Amino acid sequence: MTPLWRVTDNTGKDIRDLIDVESGGRIGIGLTTPLANVHVAGEVRIENGDSMVNQLCPEGAPGSCFNVSDFGGNSPSFACSLANGGDYATGFAGGKISCAPDQEVRCPTGKRLIGINPDGTLVCAGNFDGCPSRNVQLCYNSVTGLFDIHSLPASPQNVYEWTVTSGINYKERWHCGDTSASHPNVWHESVADRTGECSCTPSNTPETIACEGNWNGGVGHWTGTIDRETVVTCTPNTSSTTTITGHTCACDPQTETNAFSCPAGYTGSDTQRRDWICDSAVAGH
Repeated sequence: MTPLWRVTDNTGKDIRDLIDVESGGRIGIGLTTPLANVHVAGEVRIENGDSMVNQLCPEGAPGSCFNVSDFGGNSPSFACSLANGGDYATGFAGGKISCAPDQEVRCPTGKRLIGINPDGTLVCAGNFDGCPSRNVQLCYNSVTGLFDIHSLPASPQNVYEWTVTSGINYKERWHCGDTSASHPNVWHESVADRTGECSCTPSNTPETIACEGNWNGGVGHWTGTIDRETVVTCTPNTSSTTTITGHTCACDPQTETNAFSCPAGYTGSDTQRRDWICDSAVAGH
């Protein structure tokens, strides 16, 4: 009778099949119709050793196998692509990482984020803790016949928002909540931060003022008047500039004397004199 197995010549410990496997057949243990090279109907026990395979497959679905290296996370493919800005890991399927392009996920309007579920979905609850959206009126637009409108978005507390430009570089700055915290969920305008003007009329205004009140802060002796004009321009920004166009100011030379009482314990008086010299480098001093 021809034997079915024999000990190998190399080690004297291993055994090999002599008939089926060498002729392309299969080995079945516990069954007569094996479906693989080695088919075991039952359990396979390994002690103090390794089971070395490249792929694992569910029974009856050989096309659904996955690489063991993927399952262990050691394969270069066990990562999302970095091309085109990179994909993001969204979970696991078939022993592999699942990737998807950049995604923006938000809580529904009026809700706030309080956590993230294991599947990556957001946990949203409660009311939105901040300022709701609102429209603010800016400058009148003579072209449209309407006031310009800016929409402030729903925002968390302590957020600042600048409006769009209206009129002549006019903008407003709004703040969600106030410094007193009495109205934390209401938009408030920061009036001090306004810029520009809604409207502007160019002008050139001449005027005449006394020299005495204009030069040297009103200190000195001057006669005559000063002619000046204030020009208002509107583009690109509203500005006002005052320029002196002429004057008839003249120094009035005088001598001032002032008497002061002596300190306690003394008799008499102390007299001080100040001369206003018109031909000095600083006339009138």
